[in-house]
Amino acid sequence: MYTKFIAGIATAVVLSAGAASAATTFTIDVGEDSLFSTNSPATGSSASLTFAFEQVTAPGITSDVKLTVTVDNTTGDGDAFGSGATASKLVGFAFTTPDAVSLGDTASNYVGSSYFPYLLLNDDSVNGNQFNSITFDLGGGLKSTLEGSGSPSAGLDPEDGTTSVSFYLKGLDEVTMASYFEDGFEDGTLKLGLRFKAVNGTGASSDKLLYVAPTTPVPLPAGGLLLLTGLGGIALMRRRSKA
Repeated sequence: MYTKFIAGIATAVVLSAGAASAATTFTIDVGEDSLFSTNSPATGSSASLTFAFEQVTAPGITSDVKLTVTVDNTTGDGDAFGSGATASKLVGFAFTTPDAVSLGDTASNYVGSSYFPYLLLNDDSVNGNQFNSITFDLGGGLKSTLEGSGSPSAGLDPEDGTTSVSFYLKGLDEVTMASYFEDGFEDGTLKLGLRFKAVNGTGASSDKLLYVAPTTPVPLPAGGLLLLTGLGGIALMRRRSKA
């Protein structure tokens, strides 16, 4: 297995012995440095989502990819931020998909969990600033929209551990599909939204978060550093000569 980290997204490719292809996963951490909130400041709610892609090999189905999303409510796990929330209920998540990807041919193309029993489709229910122009293609929730999102008591609590749901998709093979998703979340062409309720802390009792990939400073090559040092020296000499 190898893992790479790209601006907040950790990717692992697991090679199975004798397998013709690789099972690909990546994890997105939606936290203090990687989110937009409809609240100002953000409540401090956070989550981690792992996307795992696997080619379906069932008889008669040759094109479907099983996307399993494992969700962890990480509110309170690290240093508090925003309004200082240490507890919340995660009641839904949703994301946009690459143009080439759609729901697959598997009869039950969504397998939910007790926390996210409903499949979200073409959901534009969330309003507020950067959410206004977004229609989420797919997702899972307590209700069929992020805005409706159900009773908070049934949401995913930080103490509950993780929960997983699966989508059956088609249009690309699993490795290419994973790459399209990962790159899309990284460059912002794909969107990932989360809905929290029953949030504690000093701020709002609910929050809607949009993942924003954190920026990573690009280090200058050694030659660039030498050039800057040389330019700085020339500027200093000019100032001294004028004095």
